[in-house]
Amino acid sequence: MSTAVASRSPGIADPRALKRSLARADRLRKVRAASLTLPLLIFLLVTLLVPIAALLKRAIENPEVSNALPRTVAVLDAWDRKAVPAPEAFAALVADLGSLPDVVDMSEAGLTWRTPAELVAAMRRLRDEPGLRDGLSSNGRRAIATVFSEAAHLERYFGLIDELQERRREAACP
Repeated sequence: MSTAVASRSPGIADPRALKRSLARADRLRKVRAASLTLPLLIFLLVTLLVPIAALLKRAIENPEVSNALPRTVAVLDAWDRKAVPAPEAFAALVADLGSLPDVVDMSEAGLTWRTPAELVAAMRRLRDEPGLRDGLSSNGRRAIATVFSEAAHLERYFGLIDELQERRREAACP
């Protein structure tokens, strides 16, 4: 008997071929297992990572401010962010906000302006007239308590509901 025949195990033709066959079968099993998990990975990607990426993008990009305050954003584009913004920025803010001058005038709790020169004049008045500052702040506190408080809002809200119910009753009765 030769040594080559004695080293072989019974029933195995070539041990190296068997090793290669087992390695190939193991690779196939791993590829099959990975292909079974692929749909789950795609699902996780679509349902978790894509929304998180969209939220992160929205956190960085905020078009609401530029849409709501176009004049202010245009003026602030030239701002160096080292000093106080130019008076034109404040004037643009007031122009963009629109109804706030009406609120200031109604409450008599502030000064309004339309041009940079009017803004400078209003700032000088506030600096030079301490009684003006005190009067505006007391008017503001009074307006908050009487017009802008939660109780005042609720009173107007429920009054509106009562008025609408009364209109509906009148419209229902011929």
